[in-house]
Amino acid sequence: MTLIRFEGSDDRGPSGTLWNSLVDWVTGTLAVQSGVTDTDDFWPYGGALLGSAVQSGGITLSTDAGSAAAVQAVPFGEVNFTATIAADAVAGYYRNSYVDFSDARQVCREVYLESIADATDPQTFIGWADTIPISLFGADGVVDGSALGLLWNADETVDLIAVASDDTLTVLYHEVATGILRTDGKHKFGVRVKKETATQYSVFASVNGVVKVARTALVPGAPMFPIVAQYIDGTTAPSFDVDWDANVDATPA
Repeated sequence: MTLIRFEGSDDRGPSGTLWNSLVDWVTGTLAVQSGVTDTDDFWPYGGALLGSAVQSGGITLSTDAGSAAAVQAVPFGEVNFTATIAADAVAGYYRNSYVDFSDARQVCREVYLESIADATDPQTFIGWADTIPISLFGADGVVDGSALGLLWNADETVDLIAVASDDTLTVLYHEVATGILRTDGKHKFGVRVKKETATQYSVFASVNGVVKVARTALVPGAPMFPIVAQYIDGTTAPSFDVDWDANVDATPA
């Protein structure tokens, strides 16, 4: 775990509305009474030194051909994730921790990233899934397995989606955001899940700090990893930069 350094930049820090009672990012207070945090600013980042799929910071890369992670020469640190051009190519990573939403009380995740690939309309998923990035998207480009999170679509809208274990995709909130341009630099994508009853959840979706909420029972019960994955079918290499990745599971041990 590393802290997120964002002094001097009002736009770089995590979204206050999304995190509110969990974290006070202004004073630096982590208000989690119990549970676990997994927060990474990708600085320093040892991927270039390790020479393997498993990178420092507790993450594992996609196993697609040409999957790679490279440190970018920018302040605070960024990492570029990419893969080789191919049919149904997927670049990305998952974090080496998991969440079981059947037991979780409250979980929050936010990622600050930029899509580098643009010409062939990539799809990017930020959330949780029970599979590695290479298996997240089927050959039809649809998210499979068990998953919960934000899907940044080819038309530059963002939907909040859930995928059951039978690969049935449900849109929990249509167009959480629109006009999220891939040519417009970095964006913040966040999801917060709060268990209200044994079967009902509040799922808060945040794009660039603007939060929408869905009340649903359709939260997969399978243990899932925090994941970021980008899918492109065949003409341009998937490629995106991640500035930071923040996760809190406020569930008692």
